Amino acid sequence: MANNNLQLQNGELLLEEYQTDGSLGGMIEFGGTDVIGFSVSLDKLEHNNTEDTEQVLDGNDVIKRNISLSVETRDITNDMLERAHLASSTTVTQTDITDQPVTLTSVTLGQVHDIGYKDITALVVKDSTDTTTYVEGTDYTYNRKWGTIVPLASGTITDATDLNLTVSANAVNGKLMTAMAADRKEYRMTFQGMSSKGIYTKYVFEKVDLSLDGDAQLKNTDTAYSSLTFTGSALKWNGKYYTVETFETA
Repeated sequence: MANNNLQLQNGELLLEEYQTDGSLGGMIEFGGTDVIGFSVSLDKLEHNNTEDTEQVLDGNDVIKRNISLSVETRDITNDMLERAHLASSTTVTQTDITDQPVTLTSVTLGQVHDIGYKDITALVVKDSTDTTTYVEGTDYTYNRKWGTIVPLASGTITDATDLNLTVSANAVNGKLMTAMAADRKEYRMTFQGMSSKGIYTKYVFEKVDLSLDGDAQLKNTDTAYSSLTFTGSALKWNGKYYTVETFETA
């Protein structure tokens, strides 16, 4: 098992969507960044692996590799994300809160309930009389960034009961990026910029598919740069997973 970790500075990322006829169109650009980084997993996959790790093109077996892509960007528009089928976004604005009481009425076991705050730093969950404190992972799970809670049927919370929550959360002025699971697209991905040695470098992946890593990620516009992480797979094309060009600069 091995990994290639490819890092560039002052770079840009281009995604060109493959159309149904095999042509390329709809270029999407991530630019104006100080750092764009991604890593490609090169763990060995045997030729007789399941169809999930293999694809046949023009009669030839080609094997996919896992890929993760981390993009640090100043701005990313909802229109661009949705057009690329990478994610959709919701504007989120909240002040810093500490020990804020929240009541969830008549919760349903196994279903997702909105807490009402994002980027949660602490959460206490009790019954409606405040006598029983429920245990995370046993009685409920929750998504800190997304601000949702799921009461577990396997725990001690009773269906259709009320829950008293005590919530602390960071101030947020930004966008919550939500994964779009349907209609996952395939792209040519071009990643170019300056290497740490001052050499202009361009990596080209002919076939990749990407989706947001996790249900949601929070991009806070109060910071200079915010990171978004995508995962997917890279497809071998003409015998290579990617090609690389380097250019000396003055």
